Amino acid sequence: MKFLIPNLQPYSGMTKRRDIKALLFDFDNTLFYSFESYFVALNRSLAQQGLPELSRNEFVKLVRISESNVSLRKSLPAFLRPLVGEVDVEKIERVVEGYKKIFPEVDINLTFAPSSNIQALCFLSSKFKVAIVSARPDSRGIELLLRKFKLDECVDTIITAKDAPSIKPSRAQLLMAAQRLNVEPKGCVMVGDSPRDMEAGRKAYMKTIGVTSGVWSREELRKAGADMVVNELADVVKAVTSLIEPY
Repeated sequence: MKFLIPNLQPYSGMTKRRDIKALLFDFDNTLFYSFESYFVALNRSLAQQGLPELSRNEFVKLVRISESNVSLRKSLPAFLRPLVGEVDVEKIERVVEGYKKIFPEVDINLTFAPSSNIQALCFLSSKFKVAIVSARPDSRGIELLLRKFKLDECVDTIITAKDAPSIKPSRAQLLMAAQRLNVEPKGCVMVGDSPRDMEAGRKAYMKTIGVTSGVWSREELRKAGADMVVNELADVVKAVTSLIEPY
């Protein structure tokens, strides 16, 4: 598949109100709260292989490492080593494959959108075009959850890992979303809970809003380039208005 990534030039100054056309949302722990699903699925897979489960604190550290796009195959052994010593590569591979098989069922049952997120997304989708930009391998789980919470009509397009040559913090997925929405990148705002969301947004010359609903602090999101940081998705309504006020 050939991916067309347009050339971009940086822009300066505050974007005018009429220029904002689209909002790009990260999915996990921004729109939907999925921390528990990933945590439960991994521990079930570890248990199947006779390995100790990770604590929540250990899992948070694992999630933070994944921010640098370090694969589970590479990061997991370091967490298991203090508990059981070295774990052979074949067993780690079985854990990873088991995790992939277990996750979809856990995801559809445990991942959820709080009512405040549902209301915010419904309102924002009536004012702007909306895309989901996720590092998930494909859109199947996202689509199921959107339908479950009756939000499928609030999202215009979904970009996952299979849709672009590289994932966040690369700008490729964001540019693909803008292209599908037929909106210039400078007319988009990227909303996410992690530094790589903010970094990707800045690389694409988009405004960025960080949400502290994941495992990252306000300071870390600011340092990664967030134009504004809010506590939850409901606050994005006011944040978007603030970012696009005319001069």
